[in-house]
Amino acid sequence: LGLLGGVLGDIVSYFLGRPFHQNIRRLPGLRHHPEWMAGAEAYFQRYGIASLLVGRFIGPLRPMLQMVAGMFDMPFSRFAVVSLLAAAGWSVAYLLP
Repeated sequence: LGLLGGVLGDIVSYFLGRPFHQNIRRLPGLRHHPEWMAGAEAYFQRYGIASLLVGRFIGPLRPMLQMVAGMFDMPFSRFAVVSLLAAAGWSVAYLLP
């Protein structure tokens, strides 16, 4: 269930970022905290796919990186594979103990 929830959450975030692109900054929750998106964008641009794997374990970046991947038009097939791997690692590391 943890794996499924993680993957579904990633997909929803990705598809929020995909059509909105830079306009996602105008959404109510993000409008008042532009530093959240700026930090996630910088992290994604610097580390690319690895940011999605590692970012899942970094609290403040966890919900933002998937939107950024959608904003930057990352191919969905690549995103889905990385998301599945990251969610599997996350669910084992956080829920198994």
